Amino acid sequence: ETQRGLGIMDDLAGKSGGLSLRVGPGEDPAPAARRIASAIHNQYVLGYRTPSGGSGKWHTIQVKIDRRHSNVYARTGYREP
Repeated sequence: ETQRGLGIMDDLAGKSGGLSLRVGPGEDPAPAARRIASAIHNQYVLGYRTPSGGSGKWHTIQVKIDRRHSNVYARTGYREP
């Protein structure tokens, strides 16, 4: 049950462009808290509006950066309304 729940959280984070961290029993939560704080502090939001009228089609996206020691957390795509 626990593994299933953790898998669901990982899947949700991946689909939404989020971050999933695990802190086990007896582990220091400070490193995870610092990573979350850094992700929140250094985040950017990019937007895109499709030129078409909305077909309901799924579009795959990939966000790339040219910067060392950086991470990208992004959705894998979007569906036109």
